[in-house]
Amino acid sequence: MQDALREALVVDDRRGGADLCLPAMSVPVRALRTHGRGPAAARNAGWRSAFSTWIAFLDDDVLPAASWYADVTDDIAALEAGDAASAAVIRVPLPTDRAPTDAERGTAGLSSAQWITADMVYRRSALIAVGG
Repeated sequence: MQDALREALVVDDRRGGADLCLPAMSVPVRALRTHGRGPAAARNAGWRSAFSTWIAFLDDDVLPAASWYADVTDDIAALEAGDAASAAVIRVPLPTDRAPTDAERGTAGLSSAQWITADMVYRRSALIAVGG
């Protein structure tokens, strides 16, 4: 990645004020609270508080592979100068011991989505240009 990972920024959008249980990481972890204003407000608060050239968004229900950071770094390195973002490939496992519910099938549809915001990286300048 053009900027090395300097910090992880966790945006807690829960209405309640319960403490976060954050994993130990090799970089500082900073938490922001947006008090239930929704995903867009949480993402905007996060990127506006960050200082890197690239901003990665990873939703709380995404389980990244161990190679996630290396994969993102490789994706960014392959982008052209004018590219603004890169989206991940999302895999949504369905239950194997029963028929999936409608909600599970709907969520599994994200696996074939062309552009999914659950795991994306954006160039900071692009976010600034469009206001988030």
